[in-house]
Amino acid sequence: MPKIVPPLRVKAVAVDLDGTMLDTVEDLAIAVNMMLERIGRAPLDQTLVRNFVGKGINNLVERSLVGALEGKPDPALLEQAEEEAVASALAEVERALKPALAAEDFAGAMAAFAGLRVPIDAFFDKVTVNVTDKPELRLNRLKLLNQIRATMDSVADFSKIEG
Repeated sequence: MPKIVPPLRVKAVAVDLDGTMLDTVEDLAIAVNMMLERIGRAPLDQTLVRNFVGKGINNLVERSLVGALEGKPDPALLEQAEEEAVASALAEVERALKPALAAEDFAGAMAAFAGLRVPIDAFFDKVTVNVTDKPELRLNRLKLLNQIRATMDSVADFSKIEG
């Protein structure tokens, strides 16, 4: 008769979901790229994913999603006038922000954002961002939205404002 071994008493379990304790970057890159593929985004290089590891799985996913959106949108892929208007308004805001921030003129920096209201409203009224049959166009539109976020974040982290 086989000897019955009672279960071990476990005092602690370590779970490494983001590769900080073990070098699981290759597996994490595969998982990240499967996620990105499911939502129609281009895969990320394993080296880039390695830079996203640390501070938890939520941070890895967020960094991977934003990492896929890095860079400016391709002007050749701006199909609608509303996309071009947002890109143009963003360029003007970015030009106005540099001297305002250098002079610590935060009121002036915030005033520069006023020029974004009309083009952004028109963009959301007329443009379908998540076009399903044109992944390059969808990615370009997401990059445009990410550029809006990045431009605003250059002045303040608006995600920290409650209400």
